[in-house]
Amino acid sequence: MLLAFSEQTKGQKFPANSSDQETLEMVMDRAMLELDQILWANEINFAILAALPGFFLSLILIMSVYAWLKQDTRAEGRGRVARIQRRLLIVEVEKTIMKYLTYLDQQRLRSLVCS
Repeated sequence: MLLAFSEQTKGQKFPANSSDQETLEMVMDRAMLELDQILWANEINFAILAALPGFFLSLILIMSVYAWLKQDTRAEGRGRVARIQRRLLIVEVEKTIMKYLTYLDQQRLRSLVCS
């Protein structure tokens, strides 16, 4: 009976002179080999899954340290946003220059009034 069941499930012919015990041993050996292969593949998967959080944490740490070291380089690049930021920086520089020139003019006027 076990021999017939094994032949139906596996689609193979087992030797006719083998006993049920030998057939059971062959089927169990084959099943154990298949189970070992599955477990070995799962072991590799679990090892990879265990390493992923550490990898991503180190990647985030490296990116944050890089951003901290690089600080603010707003107006770099060739895009539209970078062009607008460069224009805003130029406007800020012009305002600062105008404030400085106004300060110099006020100092000159004070010196003329005082003398």
